Amino acid sequence: MNNVKIAEAIRYNARRWWTGHNLPWQFSGSLPNTMEFAQEVQAFQLAHGLPADGKLGPDTEAAARAEKPSPTPDEDRLRPWRGVGMWLWQMSKCGGGDFYRIAARLGDAGIFYALVKIADGRSPMKPNVAALSPLKVALDERGIGLGGWAWVRHDNPEAEAELAARLVADHGLDSFVVNAEKDTLGQHALARRYMARLREKLPAGVPVALSSYKFPKAHPTLPWREYLDACDAGMPQVYLWGSKPSAQVARSAQEWGAYGKPIIPTGPLWPKGGATPETVGRFIEDQKNAVGVNFWDYQHATDGLWAALQTRTHLRPPSSIL
Repeated sequence: MNNVKIAEAIRYNARRWWTGHNLPWQFSGSLPNTMEFAQEVQAFQLAHGLPADGKLGPDTEAAARAEKPSPTPDEDRLRPWRGVGMWLWQMSKCGGGDFYRIAARLGDAGIFYALVKIADGRSPMKPNVAALSPLKVALDERGIGLGGWAWVRHDNPEAEAELAARLVADHGLDSFVVNAEKDTLGQHALARRYMARLREKLPAGVPVALSSYKFPKAHPTLPWREYLDACDAGMPQVYLWGSKPSAQVARSAQEWGAYGKPIIPTGPLWPKGGATPETVGRFIEDQKNAVGVNFWDYQHATDGLWAALQTRTHLRPPSSIL
């Protein structure tokens, strides 16, 4: 029995269930689509309290969750970000702009959700926005969630917030991330206005996270409190420059933890960000107790880094699935 391939099948189908796809079992392109292998996977599933046909009714869903308590409303709100996610910046540079190629690479790498840039200040990312609908179709087929993110500037915070909320609503995105960095330093009142309007206009139930510098104490003028008080989670950019990456992860978690929000760290998946096959694996291992992790970014990842990511994510589905 090939345990790595079985783990991949479990991950692939568990993701489809987790994101609401109550569908029969399928296999991704890298899996052996044979009756013998399917029987092995089904036997493994039954032994672990999960259904052999992939469909989850009340009894089998209860069995799948039997070892964990029911999520609280706050935990359930974070559902779109459980597992491992991937940031996408310029769609045309991701998989040659081929939506199904993008979805296949994400699925084969064990990615549970994608975050696509939808706006920069008051301007929509037009090529990306035009791609959202077909990309969502391709990702839905693999059970991969789709959220949006925007770089904020706050020259007109209400207009920025309304644009982001409208794009999220129009394209059925399941989460939104505020990317606040150098352009918002010292903008406390404007950040507060932005977050108030964003929360007012976003569809009910869409969670919001802040993405920013890994060490808040190194950037004290960023409106940390104004953003995070209105967010559901924080996504520190733990790009591993220099040595001792695990120490950087620990320091970042401590400084962000002071704001009392769940942390979903963002690690690098590009060489200039400090990524190597070894650091990718170590980063995931260091976050065993986090809600999830994600990586920046699709277009800069080398084949070697994608391969390193794939070997790790197959054995780390969201904890609430298995």
